[in-house]
Amino acid sequence: MEGSNNKIRWLHLSDFHIGKEGYDQTYFLGRIVEHVSERLKAGYQLDYVFITGDIANRGAEKEYERFLEEFIIPLEVAAPNLLGKLFHVPGNHDIDRNTFGAFDRNAILQTTSPHFEVSEESQRQREVLANRFKAYIENDITGYAEFFNQPEGAYTKEFTHGNQKIAVVGINTSWLCRDDKDFRAITPGKAIVTEALAKVSGADLTIVLGHHPMDWISREHAQPIGQIFGSHHVIYLHGHMHTPWVAPSYTGVNPYLNVQCGASYQAKEGGIDKNGLVWGEVDFDKQTLSVQPWQWNYELQEWKINEQALPEGSRAGQWWKTLTPKRQSAIFNLKVNEPKALPGGWEIQSFDSLKGNHAELPPQEAINFFNGAVPTWRIAISSSINSRRIVGKAANVFRNILTAERPIVVCITSAGCEGKSTALLQAAYEVVKTHPKLKILRRFNDNRPFDEKTILDLTEGADQWLIVLDEVQEADAILDFIEKNISLIQGRIHFLIACRDSTWISSGSQLRWSITDFRNEKLSGITTTDAESIVSAWAAYGDEGLGALANTAKTRRAEILKQYADEEVRKGESGALFGALLLVRHGDDLYDHAKMLVEKLDTIPISDDRTLKDAITYVAIMHAIDHTYLSKEVLQHALNIDQGKFQARVIRPLGEEAAASQTSNYVLTRHKYIAKEILKVLSAELASDLKERYLDLVRSASQLAKSGFYLRDLESWRFKLSGHFMTVGDTNFAIEISEEILKASSSDVYMITYLAKLLRTDNRSRGAVDLFRNYRDELGRNKRSFYFSWGVAESEDSPIQGAALSLFSLSDDCEYMPYEFEEVVYLLSGISEIFKRLHARYIDTEYMDAYLSVCSLLVDCHLHKESADIGGNAQQYKQQVERKLYPAIPHKARIEHLQSAFNLCISYPATPVIVEKIGGCGTLGFDSLTRIIDNIIKLKAR
Repeated sequence: MEGSNNKIRWLHLSDFHIGKEGYDQTYFLGRIVEHVSERLKAGYQLDYVFITGDIANRGAEKEYERFLEEFIIPLEVAAPNLLGKLFHVPGNHDIDRNTFGAFDRNAILQTTSPHFEVSEESQRQREVLANRFKAYIENDITGYAEFFNQPEGAYTKEFTHGNQKIAVVGINTSWLCRDDKDFRAITPGKAIVTEALAKVSGADLTIVLGHHPMDWISREHAQPIGQIFGSHHVIYLHGHMHTPWVAPSYTGVNPYLNVQCGASYQAKEGGIDKNGLVWGEVDFDKQTLSVQPWQWNYELQEWKINEQALPEGSRAGQWWKTLTPKRQSAIFNLKVNEPKALPGGWEIQSFDSLKGNHAELPPQEAINFFNGAVPTWRIAISSSINSRRIVGKAANVFRNILTAERPIVVCITSAGCEGKSTALLQAAYEVVKTHPKLKILRRFNDNRPFDEKTILDLTEGADQWLIVLDEVQEADAILDFIEKNISLIQGRIHFLIACRDSTWISSGSQLRWSITDFRNEKLSGITTTDAESIVSAWAAYGDEGLGALANTAKTRRAEILKQYADEEVRKGESGALFGALLLVRHGDDLYDHAKMLVEKLDTIPISDDRTLKDAITYVAIMHAIDHTYLSKEVLQHALNIDQGKFQARVIRPLGEEAAASQTSNYVLTRHKYIAKEILKVLSAELASDLKERYLDLVRSASQLAKSGFYLRDLESWRFKLSGHFMTVGDTNFAIEISEEILKASSSDVYMITYLAKLLRTDNRSRGAVDLFRNYRDELGRNKRSFYFSWGVAESEDSPIQGAALSLFSLSDDCEYMPYEFEEVVYLLSGISEIFKRLHARYIDTEYMDAYLSVCSLLVDCHLHKESADIGGNAQQYKQQVERKLYPAIPHKARIEHLQSAFNLCISYPATPVIVEKIGGCGTLGFDSLTRIIDNIIKLKAR
């Protein structure tokens, strides 16, 4: 389970009931921490810890203090860097029952009740309910509990794992809990849930934390909340029932998953009731949720997997698996009972249908292939194209295919542009030529999904099949298909696939094919025999076929080709074989080859006002600068061509002309050498406005994202492209790109902050200041970096205003969300520089005190991470304290110094927009800063 990086993993805990017991409970907390530590030492990755309520037994302050000392601090030691990745919500035992228990629950449960709206007025309405959770909120170290006492009434947090966006939402199902009649008399608040999930709409995975199962929610509230959960495809983690369980809930066509955790402590060991926990993980490639419930075994005095907790039918080894809600929804919406038909992008072939292609190619078609055209059956199995050694090796694996008892799977792997597509088709033809009764099911459009139902429907019956797939991205899906249907397909359905090396390695499936007769044939570089075979095919078409080799001695041609190929491999170039072919065939004339290619493409229309030259321009300008994230969707949008026509009018003809190729997600030129030469042609001879073409792509990416389309490389378009032009010295164009992106997302604080940084780097600090000052919309998330960057920009001309903004960015008044550790260090480091400048310019002691206090805070941060660079200012302060030149500063005094410095800064006349934003703050709150420093000191003390 630990193999793939495209997973997130968590520990789900619930129902601790701290205070219920003394020694026995302390003992169990230690056993949980010990279990986590052992798991991590064994190599398991832990991304989050989720606690779904009933931390305390009676909602008393001393119970939360004990929970911190006996569990949270030891857990942080066992699993470092979990600060910010720990989430919890309250349960019915986190209520102080002595506080206001005489409310009218029925009145509040009315669907027209104002208590659970997201507004300040509604917050005041439910204040009496929130007061019952006072000890829970005030003793929370995560910083999220405070939101239950805010207008939001819930919290949300988003993370990024690779290309996946993860959302965590915490809700309070215990607002109305008070007695033994809570069943179907409680609610987390429909409006609160709606608004919380709307904030994270579009996440790849949404995890909602609550305490109670959905069937405990009032019927009038449960149904609409269930619909909301379903529409967001959430995984709902909860507790309360003290036993683990997993079950889907269906709301029309939108399912969500309920995952129930057992009690982390419900009774002393040795009794009937068992204490337990649940490990969980989501595999994004397979779209599966896996859970693993554990319970404490009294007799063995160790944790054991709870094998009786969940149905055996969903068990896979030591885990219980189910599809994610998104995947379930896709299956639920499949049309059923439709007549069988060959889906688009797939074809069925046989030896009889293919053998007519084994003929000599016309000269121009052969030359195009020699120059890199994408192979078809007609080209690959023609008599004009010789087979390389790997073709015979791959085909020979299928020699006993008619009597095979297990599926045979052969995977040809190589880097891009190494000839694997040609080898794949040639090997498939050799197999059916030897076994003419075999049928081939081939996917010729790599955009089409590998769909289990489609494969089973098309291969139903007694026939034997060879499924041929190129540019495979779904190795795990193929393996799952075989494992799931092994009784149906063994000896009858076999696979011949091709895959890029990087994709194959990242799939993590290469070691799991034991139920098949599996062979991985690797294609890298060329042998001497292969080189001789390739040059022989070229020579059959005379000087035009040989290209630049025409004037080379016949005995030297293959040797030269192999030397070039070996050199490309040695340099580590992607597409080493095709790079060698280009260099050998065209030599110094590669520019002329690119020029002729562009001229020809300009004669092939794709719409009323566009030709293939426009398409290759977009592709080449990105590939030439090593920015290989031009997706098909962005290219299609930039060309303004219908999706249904895009493959036939753009992708396929570009391949046939040896101009471009595609992966499952991206479009590239056939080789970077081609891209660079096309860029030269377009720049020097055709005087194309290439910068405008870059902007076309940027606009297309931005507009797609704004329309709600999930663009996996959005961050590259937003930041990497402009970063490239900054690096090469074209700062004006880098700024123009960022300004273009900002037009499509005017309220994006990330882009404003980034653009301001570019302006400052280009010595346009005034422009950066104006950018911040002119931004008047309500700020969303990440306000800290916005105000800090604003402060840095202002400090160029007005260090006092810059200091005020920077201090504001550090405070809770700016953003009441827990810090990430790196964020604290970043903010403090910048603020120390600002106060260092202020102290040098002015004589006010408040600035010196603030400077020393910030350095002192940085030294504390250094305690948390000994390898961290605390910066020159903090290092000097630390040395001065050690030499007794400065006294150590208590934390309370440090906060007071920051406040005094802020008061002094805002006492000076300020720009109206700054006064408007922070002028009325008065006393700043630094609870979040205090909390993380306290935690660092406590962890260090242990």
